[in-house]
Amino acid sequence: MLHKGIEGENKRLEAVKLYEILDTIQEQEYDDIATLAAEICKTPIALITIVDENRQWFKSKIGLDISETSRDVSFCARAIEGSELFEVTDPVNDPSFADNPFVTGYPNIRYYAGAPLVTSDGQSLGTLCVIHTQSHQLTDSQKRSLAILSRSVMTLLELKLNQKQTNFFRSALDEIAAVAVFDKESNFEYANEKYCALTGLPEHEIVGKNYSAIALADISEDVNKRIFDAVSKGNIFRDTIKNISKKGDVSWSNLSVIPYLNESKEIIKLFTIRVDATSVVQLIDRFHKAEKLSRLGCWEINLLNGKRYWSEGLYALIGFDKITNPDSIPSLSDYIVPEHRASAEASLKNVVNGDLTSGMDEIDIITVDGVRKTMFITKEFTFDSKGKPLAIRGTVQDITEKKKTEKILKASFEEVKSLSDSREVLALTADNLSAMLAYWDKDLVCRFANSAYLQWFGRSREEMINKITIIELLGPLYEKNKPYIDGVLAGHVQTFEREIPLPDGKGTRYSLANYFPHIVGGEVNGFFVHVADITPQKLLEVEIRETSDKVKEQNKRLVNFANIVTHNLKSYAHNLGVILELYIIADKQSEKERMLGFLQEIAEGFTTTIVHLSDIVDTQNRLEIKRVPLVLYDYIKRAIDTLHIEIKNSNATIANNVDSHLIFDGNPAYMDSIFLNFLSNAIKYKHADRDPIITVDAQNTESELVLTIADNGRGINLATNGEKLFGMYETFHGNTDATGIGLYLVRSQIESMNGTVEISSEENVGTIFTIRFKK
Repeated sequence: MLHKGIEGENKRLEAVKLYEILDTIQEQEYDDIATLAAEICKTPIALITIVDENRQWFKSKIGLDISETSRDVSFCARAIEGSELFEVTDPVNDPSFADNPFVTGYPNIRYYAGAPLVTSDGQSLGTLCVIHTQSHQLTDSQKRSLAILSRSVMTLLELKLNQKQTNFFRSALDEIAAVAVFDKESNFEYANEKYCALTGLPEHEIVGKNYSAIALADISEDVNKRIFDAVSKGNIFRDTIKNISKKGDVSWSNLSVIPYLNESKEIIKLFTIRVDATSVVQLIDRFHKAEKLSRLGCWEINLLNGKRYWSEGLYALIGFDKITNPDSIPSLSDYIVPEHRASAEASLKNVVNGDLTSGMDEIDIITVDGVRKTMFITKEFTFDSKGKPLAIRGTVQDITEKKKTEKILKASFEEVKSLSDSREVLALTADNLSAMLAYWDKDLVCRFANSAYLQWFGRSREEMINKITIIELLGPLYEKNKPYIDGVLAGHVQTFEREIPLPDGKGTRYSLANYFPHIVGGEVNGFFVHVADITPQKLLEVEIRETSDKVKEQNKRLVNFANIVTHNLKSYAHNLGVILELYIIADKQSEKERMLGFLQEIAEGFTTTIVHLSDIVDTQNRLEIKRVPLVLYDYIKRAIDTLHIEIKNSNATIANNVDSHLIFDGNPAYMDSIFLNFLSNAIKYKHADRDPIITVDAQNTESELVLTIADNGRGINLATNGEKLFGMYETFHGNTDATGIGLYLVRSQIESMNGTVEISSEENVGTIFTIRFKK
């Protein structure tokens, strides 16, 4: 018996629904097989039946003029209970069928033989059966032929199902990215709708032509060479490229070129995936223009691996014509003038060693072309979930012209002071200046304020001059300014920035203040105040920083998405190729059917992956990723099914110990990627002396969900590789097919779902990854 009980029957009915064959139109291919069965078996009636929950339906009927019957009077319902030919030689005298209306009446069945239609996973959909209205008997040869023909019906059903799924894949891919497939000579074999839209050409004008004949991407010779170098070694190529359609429309894509190699490491096909990046490129372009307008540049230092990042604006400030090799970005300290270098390096060392506050510095540099400039540098930190600093980043602004202006103003003040203590002279000199100027005596009483200064504070000359003190003017801000006032009264020039809320509470203004002491006869009589409104510059700086953060986040999501697509497609492409080769060389029909079953499993997994990737495309511009309730057990099982070939080749055992009812709110595509990466790594880095044993467990508490993935593989030397374990492009065991993105990718995905990942490992013993998701 193939199916026992309600659970077995439910699985069989699910298989019937999967093939979508019930109530379809008559098709010649099925009628030909039924006709051949009737002729070989010498019977007037032959049927291809599908047994549903309450009926049996005839996909093909030769010699019978009805389309379906009730299941409770069906001979085929009995035939599907076994896997071999089911035969009823004398139904009139058989207690099970003697009262059957098709025996006692039309078509007066006197002989029945049915061969079950069995799927690769053992589910019987129905039968290919022959019926005679007179006493009859099949020879052994006829019985074998009937069984062979039933397998042919099953093969036809599988091919029809695969064709439907292939059409679905193409529709799904059209929603995700522009996809094209090339042969080893770079001739198009396939181009989906989005690819055709990019080119502005219909598919029939693309397929069969060489890539060079389709003017789509504006790719330089250097990039073409890098593509060839990468794919010829079996590696995936990634870059952002410009697309130019036949009509001249311009767009940008994140391009991935994936090679498919045979056993001899020769390229058989190339898959290209283009994910639209036009909005990101435009955002970056606006960011660069904003940098140029504000004479600003951005920088970052990764504190874990020492890698540096400079924006285009910073390169321009230092005097470079174009961006140098990203792997050889110079240190900013190389351009600091000698007299400022020691203090700048000491400041950076202090923050790296524990001073985690943001800071600002003014330093002078010598540019590449030998020009001395004054730069205003800001810095801030990024941290991991445990508060450990990961990177220091900031901005560099060219304030050379501003410093020159300040120097001129200071000289003007000195000149005014040398003339006399005459308020009239000071007023004539300063009142028409756009800069804000004031003079306060040593008792902190205002003796002079020009129009710009009065307007800034919203005061009239009458209520300000000789009446108000700086304590009264500043109010709550006085305590913040007091250290600078004390400093200038001690005879020292003071310079600082200040954030000032507007009186109506509807905004904030930013100022750069300079206090100059007025010294007569060696004593400080008061101080001059120069205030510059830098609100536009500060708002622009904030906008640039926010734009930079958005660019980085969008790039991170697109890289993450491209990595998921290429990693998962590579897995499916590899497994698909292996199974197709096994199908071709299989001698037995049973082996071919088994391979078709594997193809169906891959197709189902690919279908789910496509749906999840579509979700990422829908949400990639949102601040929060999409999270839905997931059954974790099913996602682990799908990863195991996808890795079927790798598991078989390595003789691996994977235990999915997670409760099949455990629900977790997560992102479907991310969870697919996380389990696929961890399990494939556990197989890939197995120990040479033992078969892989991998276990997946879960512990669910009120505060968190804890997943553990343990293996008995090679293990990792954490003392040597612990710090860089989750770094991008880091590899440890020398595998030539390792990309170094897997662990970097999964950590990013885990952290985006409010999770953390930890590792414990011992060389030659194994590794345990512990994933914690807070609730």
